[in-house]
Order: sequence, then structure tokens, then C-alpha cells
Amino acid sequence: MNTYNRLLARSGLTPSRFEAQLRSDMLSQEISSNVQQSGIVGDYLLNDISRLENQLREIAYGVIYIKDKAESIEINDIAVRDYYEKHAASYLAPEQMVVDYIELSVDELSKGVELDEEKLKQFYADNESQFIGPEQRQISHILIEQDEKEALETIAIIKARLDGGEEFSVLAAEFSQDPGSASDGGDLGLFQRKNIETAFEIAVFDELKVGDVSEAIKTEFGYHLVKVTKIQLGEGQSYAEAKQDIEKMYKQQQAEELFYEKAQLLADLSYENPDDLQIASEELGLEIKISPSFTRGGGTGIASKRKVLVAAFSEDVLINNLNSTVIELSKTDMVVLHKNKYTQSSQLPFESVAPSIRDQLRYELAREQSQKQGEAIIEKLKAGEAASGLFKDGDWQSEQLVNRANTVVNRQILKQAFSTPRPEQSNQYSGFTANNGNYIVVQVSAVLEGDTIPEHYPQKENDNLQAYLVSTYSDSELRSFIASLKESADIEIYEQFL
Repeated sequence: MNTYNRLLARSGLTPSRFEAQLRSDMLSQEISSNVQQSGIVGDYLLNDISRLENQLREIAYGVIYIKDKAESIEINDIAVRDYYEKHAASYLAPEQMVVDYIELSVDELSKGVELDEEKLKQFYADNESQFIGPEQRQISHILIEQDEKEALETIAIIKARLDGGEEFSVLAAEFSQDPGSASDGGDLGLFQRKNIETAFEIAVFDELKVGDVSEAIKTEFGYHLVKVTKIQLGEGQSYAEAKQDIEKMYKQQQAEELFYEKAQLLADLSYENPDDLQIASEELGLEIKISPSFTRGGGTGIASKRKVLVAAFSEDVLINNLNSTVIELSKTDMVVLHKNKYTQSSQLPFESVAPSIRDQLRYELAREQSQKQGEAIIEKLKAGEAASGLFKDGDWQSEQLVNRANTVVNRQILKQAFSTPRPEQSNQYSGFTANNGNYIVVQVSAVLEGDTIPEHYPQKENDNLQAYLVSTYSDSELRSFIASLKESADIEIYEQFL
């Protein structure tokens, strides 16, 4: 009980508070579980979704390439300048920050640990158990793959014959249904703890001695009799053999002790001398480093850490020119920052962004022209003109049968094809602008329902689909339930604190 109270105290909890919290958590989980279990998917819905999932469509499509339009478009300087002035806020160089920082880390401290032969030998003597390999045991087994009653009857016969003096290896060859070991008298080789079937581990390492045979042990493979044939004790390394590992472990230990000593000192010195890092650097023997320039969105080195970004642009560091608090990057690495240089956001000069604006305007105009041409082609197709005469050679792909999982046709084209209304008396046509700016004209000439053409698609496991749907609907039920609780509750959200 004392240990229980002490562990809770470390987390700032009392037993009564922890138990109340645990009780509340268990109640919440019970409610959530009950709501999620209410998700039901019937056969009608399952079959309907399965039919749609496995539907096939016969499609053809053509591409109007935006690059063909863009090559002939010229954008004059007046248009570029006008766009720049109207969207000046979009062309700002972001604010930049450079910080000084001192870093305290176990890895760096370990590099400065001096090695002393006598201390290393004492460390080896104090930690000799760490340089001894694990105990291993060699085992043999007989596997019986029958139902429980028959397996136990067979094992009883084997045990009786063992008691009568017959060899385990001979009986393994006769009875064991493990083809990999039966011919070797059931030998499985050497094992150490945690590298063996759990049920075996208990018997082999905790109950049996050399020559002993276990009682029947049940695993997922069947029933086993296990015999320990050899015990190989862990072999230790001499000081000379373990010298490299001893040095590494000793350095790590000494560095960790230094780290915890200096961590508190770092916090005290950087707080008591908030105007710079010089005193903390000198007292702790830590170099003041300078970061690369970075923005609020991040940078390289320590500026890739979210905690560093928050501290660097905090009021204390950015506005008040104070040291940051100690930032714990990991349990063995911490830093303190101080502003070195800050550059405010500024307007990018027209000349530096004009080329990108010109390209953007050319792209937008080419995109509009491609769309207009595509829409005009769709009208001509609906009027009965042949696609081959409306597209350049190679830009029209002829009819093919596809499903939703097709990996040859572009996903955007598939999405458009399966959202186009089914053709009744004639082909259906639709179009869209792809992410790359090309305009795609899609023709759907036939729709084949999934449940009438099983030979065209891989048969899906209905139970897997049902499990997925149940999970999806259950999660939706839970979200709706939580939303209804929020709506009926008297909740005030303070957005400024989020």
C-alpha cells in the first residue's frame, strides 16, 4: 500500500482521486462500448454496397492538355504588375528568427568523461552480472495433433512407455506429428527465456531439470510432451573481453549523473540571469551555439522541434528579450534559448516574384481555355460526332471495362466515370479539370452490376466487408451520441485558451 500511495503521489494524485478518475474512465468506456455495439448492418445493405463496390463500367476518355494551350499564351507586364498590386499580401517574406542556445545532453557529456583504469575495473566488478550471457536450455518435444481426449490418451501411453524405460527420442520418432523434429528424436535445439513458447518457458525454465519430462502442454499447435536434455549456463566475459562495452556503459552512467546535476543548475542560472546565456555557459562549460534562421513554420536543427518554435516566438523571448525556460527535448536532452536576431515580415520585391506570377496567370488562362474546348467537344459528342475526329491522335483512349479498384486508369478519371449517370439509350458524357490542369472528357457506354458478373472481379469476403461497415456505422453512432450530449449540455468554450 505504501508503494501504491508513493507512486500516485509522484503523479500528483491521491488514492481517492485516482480511483474516482479510474471509475469515471471505466464508466465512459462502458457507455462508449454499448453505443458502438448498437451498429447493425443488415443483409440488404451489405448486398447493396457489395453490388456497387463490384460494379463494372465500360468507359472511354480523352485529354485536352493544358501545356498545348499555355505554349501559345503571352502575358504582358501590365497584367503581371496589376495582379501583384491586387494580391500584395500574398507576396510577403515571412518573419525570421535566429536564436542563441545552450544545449545540455547526455550524449555530449559522455564525450567529455575521462576514463580511469581503476574506476573501469571497479565498474566491471560492481556490474559483473551485466556481462554474463543468458542461460539456455536444449529441449526435445513430442507433438500430438488430435482433439483433447484422444491427445491425452496418446500422451498417457507415451508416458507409460517412458516410465518403462523407453527412450524419449525413439518415442518422438514414432509418435510426434512435428515433421521438422520427429526424425531428430524431437530435438528443437537451445532456447533462452522469452525466445520460446510461453507455455514451454514456464515448464522448461521453472519446473524441469535435465532429463525431466513435462506433463501435457497445450499450445495452438496441439499437445506436447517436453524434455530438457541440456542446460547451458550463461558465460561471462572477462574484463579484457568486455573492455569496449565497459567504457561505453561507464561513460553513459557518468554522463547521466552529470546531466541531472547540471540540469537544475541550468534552470537556475538561466532564470537568475535572464538577459543572456553567458553566465550559464561559463558556469556549466557549455558552448553558446547559434541556430540557422527559421520561421514560425519551422526550420532545421533545433528549429525542427515544435517546443523550440513555441519558445522562440513567445513573448518572453521575442518581445522581452529574456531567456526561455528550460526546454526538454527528451529525457536526456534540453536547451535554453535567447533571441539573437529577429527580422520582421516584409514585402517581396516585384522583380523577384514577377516570373512566378506570369506563369500562374498563363496557367489559369490555359486552364480556362482547355475547359471551354472540352465543354464544346462534349456538346459535339452528344450531337453524334465521332470522338476520333475531335481529339488529336493518341489523346482519345478507346472503350475498356474497369472496376473501382482499377490501377491502370487514373483515379480521378475513375471517380468521374463512376459518378456519371448510367447510360440508358446512348452514351453518357461528362468532363472535369484534373489536378494538373488538363481537361478530361469521359464517356460511359455501359454499366454492369457487380452481382451479375462475378467472373470479372475478385470475390470479396462478405464478412470482412460487414465488419468494416459495422465499425464505420458504430463510430458514426458514437460521434452522433457525443454530439447530442454536447448539444443538450450547458458548455461554454473559451476559444482564446485553445
